[in-house]
Amino acid sequence: MTDEVLEALRRMNNSLYPPHGGLGEFYIWVDDFDERMKLNESLDKARDFTWKTLNT
Repeated sequence: MTDEVLEALRRMNNSLYPPHGGLGEFYIWVDDFDERMKLNESLDKARDFTWKTLNT
């Protein structure tokens, strides 16, 4: 991956996390607690992977 591509990906990722709202405040709501935790775990893993990939 070139430096230019990586920088473009970083800019796009940062635009998803403004100070208020954005992907950082998004979560999946299901009334069943266990199901909700399972669904949001996948979302959290994707956010963590993206953060680690673009910020290391």
